[in-house]
Amino acid sequence: MNWKYVKLLLILLLIAVNILLASLIFDYYSESAFTDGETAEKVSAILKENGIFADASDIAVKNDSAKDYTSPFSREDYLLSVAAFLLGENPSGVFLTPDGIRAENSVGETAYVYNDMQISYAASGIDADAVLGKPITDEEEANAVREEFALILGYPTEDLDGITMLRHDDVYVMTLMQKEDGIPLFGYECTFAIRDKKIVFASGKHFFGAFEESEEAPLLNRANILLSEKNREIRGTVTDVSLCYVLYEDTKQGEIRLAPAYKVTYGEGHTSIIDAKSADLFE
Repeated sequence: MNWKYVKLLLILLLIAVNILLASLIFDYYSESAFTDGETAEKVSAILKENGIFADASDIAVKNDSAKDYTSPFSREDYLLSVAAFLLGENPSGVFLTPDGIRAENSVGETAYVYNDMQISYAASGIDADAVLGKPITDEEEANAVREEFALILGYPTEDLDGITMLRHDDVYVMTLMQKEDGIPLFGYECTFAIRDKKIVFASGKHFFGAFEESEEAPLLNRANILLSEKNREIRGTVTDVSLCYVLYEDTKQGEIRLAPAYKVTYGEGHTSIIDAKSADLFE
């Protein structure tokens, strides 16, 4: 018997067993990051006693995870760069408004860029009817339009999958809910229209900066998030609890931050946006 090959075989088997054990341990701890059914029922009962009606099935879920993101930010530079992007050239005139800037290009078109990231722009000849297009049913055409939007806006094409593409004559339209890692930015939805590979309409809220990721942030589970609502004496029937991002400006650091948060929706029409790490309410 060749002991050299036997020894090699045993080493390979040992490595395989270690890999399998590591995989099983990872799966175990991943699954253990989960609010069990018994705990969920107890939390649901406590909430009910305090006027919050939440189904235990919405609490007994695997814990969420999300990364923190930042983006270097200078307000003046940002507003001007977005205006130039929308107008297709450096503005020929820029005027301060109480809540942002109004910029004009050489042909008299106007773009409004606001401090809260709202944008409003319509090129010459573009009216409300132009952005009320009909859905493109031809899949090949829709994919081609999707690729064009992705190129213009600087998105991977797959990030626009599932978004309905519209057409009105030679104008193509889409409404984009901005996301990061598949998690929506709360309140960031914008309608864009393009013609001849150029933006001709934009209305809504969108952040055009590039994000830099940091370490994954440990998040509170949904049980703690809902219990924080009890402490705030919120009342109502919970219809949805979902993870989102809140975008805000850190003026001291000169950057934009994306903070993981929970959106708690109530049947009565109220919505709470809650910091997923501290359970504090975002204003």
